Amino acid sequence: MSNLPLTGSNFASTQALETSELLGNEGVFAEAIDGFQAREAQQEMAAAVADAVIQGGQLLAEAGTGTGKTWAYLVPALLHGEKVIVSTGTKALQDQLFLRDLPRVKKILNSDFDVALLKGRANYLCVHRLDTANDGYDITPVDHAYIHKLKTWSRSTVDGDIASAPKAPDSKNMTGWAHWSKVTSTNENCLGQQCPQWDGCFVSQARQRAMDANLVVVNHYLLLADFALKDEGFGELLPNADTVIVDEAHQLPEIAGKFFGVSTSARQIRNLVDDARREQSELGEQDPLLMRHLTALEKVTADFRLALGDQDVRGVWVQPPDSVKDARNELIGTLGRIKGYLKQIKERSPGIANAYERAGDLLRSLNRLRSTEETSPQLELEEGSEDVHWFETRGRGFALHSTPLDVSKPLAEKVFSLPAAWVFSSATLSVAGDFTHIKQQLGLPEASSLSLQSPFDYANNSLLYLPDGIPERPGDEATEALIERVLPVLEAAKGGAFLLFTSYRALNTAARMLREAHSDRILVQGEQAPRNLVDEFVERGNAWLLATQTFWEGVDVQGQALSVVVIDRLPFASPGDPVTSARIAAMNQTGNAFMDWQLPQAVINLKQGAGRLIRDVSDYGVLVLGDPRLRTKRYGQRFIDSLPPMPQTNDPEEACLFLAQRDQQESQ
Repeated sequence: MSNLPLTGSNFASTQALETSELLGNEGVFAEAIDGFQAREAQQEMAAAVADAVIQGGQLLAEAGTGTGKTWAYLVPALLHGEKVIVSTGTKALQDQLFLRDLPRVKKILNSDFDVALLKGRANYLCVHRLDTANDGYDITPVDHAYIHKLKTWSRSTVDGDIASAPKAPDSKNMTGWAHWSKVTSTNENCLGQQCPQWDGCFVSQARQRAMDANLVVVNHYLLLADFALKDEGFGELLPNADTVIVDEAHQLPEIAGKFFGVSTSARQIRNLVDDARREQSELGEQDPLLMRHLTALEKVTADFRLALGDQDVRGVWVQPPDSVKDARNELIGTLGRIKGYLKQIKERSPGIANAYERAGDLLRSLNRLRSTEETSPQLELEEGSEDVHWFETRGRGFALHSTPLDVSKPLAEKVFSLPAAWVFSSATLSVAGDFTHIKQQLGLPEASSLSLQSPFDYANNSLLYLPDGIPERPGDEATEALIERVLPVLEAAKGGAFLLFTSYRALNTAARMLREAHSDRILVQGEQAPRNLVDEFVERGNAWLLATQTFWEGVDVQGQALSVVVIDRLPFASPGDPVTSARIAAMNQTGNAFMDWQLPQAVINLKQGAGRLIRDVSDYGVLVLGDPRLRTKRYGQRFIDSLPPMPQTNDPEEACLFLAQRDQQESQ
């Protein structure tokens, strides 16, 4: 396929045109669905995807909200693919694809494709760990009772997916049950074929279903894991695919950065200690020396955390003070001793052998980090280092990371080199129609690109309000000025509002101000689980939800419940973040980090946040952008040009009038 943007006139195959016609007003979807209306953008995307699948090409397809991109890639995948992988960003989207969209499209097409859903192993009950979950664990009677429920459920469940498990007891009413890690497995603690419950392993069964299926729905982490495992020689988890479709593809570079990096955390060490103790308890043997080693490892892990300071921080790991080095060396020494002892006793059981391997992995990771301390980050970058080494602390935990600054090379070499058709889809891939940024991030300079506008009527159903008088410098003064100017618009709307912030400080300042007069309408991120917040927001119909990055994407609220979206600042990545600062330094050596990376990434992030406003053909509302740089900086127009074509105003009365008129029209 060419590197030119595709249009309806240059599809290479008649099969592509025939595929698009299925989604037309005379096609099978119109016959099967009452009220179906063909969407030109959806048909154009379906034809482009069909061409990519048939020819084995690489396609970047940006489809605005309302295009119907899911059906636009599923139809050609089911018609022309043989072994298809569909990867998306979250488990919720996986379930939506597998449980709602795929069955409907398959039925309409009368497709006999065998489909499978494959999630990460943490989503499946581990029968072996469930059997030993009570051994040596300080859990409450409520937790014991729930484990008993899980054992009963494990004998009847078909797939072991914990999403369908009995309702779990809440942990502080926030994140669900605190002990799922005790009854699920990780790559580190899985015993593989040495497990006594291997024949009934839900993870193994799910992978086998994926191997046998024609189409497999996965998430981005799992997609990358499969290729990494192949690279390491462990064999494939997923079928040999001729078609790979990556939905929400704008998320892939960031996820790849985490995946291709290396991390060592206090949690990994504590899990090793817990699993070794549980394994020894299960064996029914006393081993005082092993217990002393494990207790010592717990102590030096806690000492290392204390040496890193009592604050929650993120920073570059370079030339740490002697106190941190000493604590780190004690941790390495203790891990080395416990590894040596586990080697002596590893024949006792597969679980002990697994603990020995994990101790070795942790030891190698810590030693690798120690070897980087001889050079400063600046010198490393001058010598062409591809990784940044950094750390973070939170509560009793810590994590040490090595993260690649550029994932395009490992993606191109380890993933996209697969001889298959690759389709990347999202509502936010380009900057004002320019795909250069995402192509560079993915390492796909020759990929074809297609940008399709949303079919929604933004010109009549939306208004962009750019308030005057907001200080350019971030801080409480800017947040207070924004809330003062946006409050009349919020009060004028019959429906609710999302107020999206780029910092927790701004969120807290806004929440304090709004609660003084409207405490009954305020919902704040962190006070409930995200899903509960969205449910309550929709149920109330006129709430104001204040949130940070969590709600910038993946939240779909249709109708009058969401009439206003406020974004306080342009979402540039924080230069104080260790990975961001290192990436900026590296890119500035050969180019312009701001123009080449920071700006286009911020544009894509803003498009995601702004995309919360109009989610259906009948939706209407006001988008408020509170950053004066949109008008005072030359790059501000790049942001405006990347948004849907909305009329603009800087007059709050005009914004209030727009909402009043639309509310009146809807009530007639």
